[in-house]
Amino acid sequence: MRDPAASLRQVRDRCARALLDALATPGEGATPAALRHVPEALAVCGHLAEAHRALDRIMARLDLGADAFTLAAVAVGALRLGRGEALLRLRAREADEGGDPLRALIRAGRVARAAGDREGVTATLDALADAGADALLAAGVEGEALALAASARTFVDDPHRAAALGAALTRLADPLPEGDPRRLAALARGLAWWCRGGAHAEPLALAGRAARALLDALPTDGRVGPSGAWIDDTACVALDAQEALAGLDGESVGAEPLRVVLCNAPPADADRIAEALVRERLAACVNIVPALRSVYEWKGEVERETESAMLIKTAASRVDALTARLVALHPYELPEVIALPVGEGEGNPAYHAWVAAQTRA
Repeated sequence: MRDPAASLRQVRDRCARALLDALATPGEGATPAALRHVPEALAVCGHLAEAHRALDRIMARLDLGADAFTLAAVAVGALRLGRGEALLRLRAREADEGGDPLRALIRAGRVARAAGDREGVTATLDALADAGADALLAAGVEGEALALAASARTFVDDPHRAAALGAALTRLADPLPEGDPRRLAALARGLAWWCRGGAHAEPLALAGRAARALLDALPTDGRVGPSGAWIDDTACVALDAQEALAGLDGESVGAEPLRVVLCNAPPADADRIAEALVRERLAACVNIVPALRSVYEWKGEVERETESAMLIKTAASRVDALTARLVALHPYELPEVIALPVGEGEGNPAYHAWVAAQTRA
């Protein structure tokens, strides 16, 4: 039987390549509404520079009449990328309700979740529960609602709303919409998140089925949706596939603990080491302080050296692999490697999410 994680990786990579091709092709229908999910999708798939360029294109062309769903989707992308100036511009806009209120509501809930707004998350869950599971199923947003409920379950002070909504939606996920990649991706993500942190064999098996059905339903070129208007759906599938992978791994995108690793190296070697760590996805970012003086005793002699300090940002799960690679790359017989923990909820949650995405193997 095909491995569901392998299926999801193929889906993610195929869709990401299609999005990158669209961004590189002038006149590919890349309107703000079409691009609204692209910054977030490319960010979690590890294409950070392209994600920033996509957000810049949106912000340059976004007009005051944009619907609420578009504004909320762009806001999530801005949060993922730590783009505070984009968020400020979005908040100043007057948005209408748009033509898709349930999707807009879910997207607003994800903005609240990413921003650490417990009241906003709770209000979204209440509104989704009021809409009813059958209405969410009819609208084709049961997977997205389930993913939001799973994310909120450990976030809100009162998780019972999330649990009740998730249980209702899990029952509605079978039978799967076999020929619909967009809904299959959302369901795979929602079911995988729902199983996280507990032994839920039935939803986990259903998430695996959804992942395999998604790959079977995905076109070979990675383009999901109608011709000429496929970018939005493709970005959603790429995003959902990556986050479903995180759920199957028992993780939440952005929830993994962050580590700051300290390592000094000769100035001539610091850039080489830093680039290798980033390219190999062992580090999301390396800050290099070019010159400092180090005084230490080594083999009975007091040494004085000019070194560069490297401040390496990575996920906790990558520290062991990062350490081994640093030792291999470093010219010293005994390189310094010190991993400092960063507490949960400390700092910008969007930056934590980006580090987790950039360092996921």
